[in-house]
Amino acid sequence: MDLLRRRATGQHAEFNSALEQALRAHKAYWSADQERSDSCFGWVALAPLAMACLAADADFPIEIESDYLPRGHPPGGRVQTPGRRGGPPGRDRPGRRRGPPPGGRTSP
Repeated sequence: MDLLRRRATGQHAEFNSALEQALRAHKAYWSADQERSDSCFGWVALAPLAMACLAADADFPIEIESDYLPRGHPPGGRVQTPGRRGGPPGRDRPGRRRGPPPGGRTSP
């Protein structure tokens, strides 16, 4: 919530401090015990990353680097997914048929 408040009120320096605190809390949680440390779910801090993307979209300077954020994380505010150009899944695959299969038959 602190990240959202700092973003909404345009507090650039405070946003970076809050982002650093969020990443430290993420690290503390995901390294608290062996079971969490072994989990892939803690490799990326998704909520802080999402807030950093929103802030970067609003031209906030993101000055924090972390092993819990993708390398070069949002340079323009967005993390691109390889192979996707936006829209629903399947839209970026040329030649994929839409509609009923040949012969006009459809499944029940």
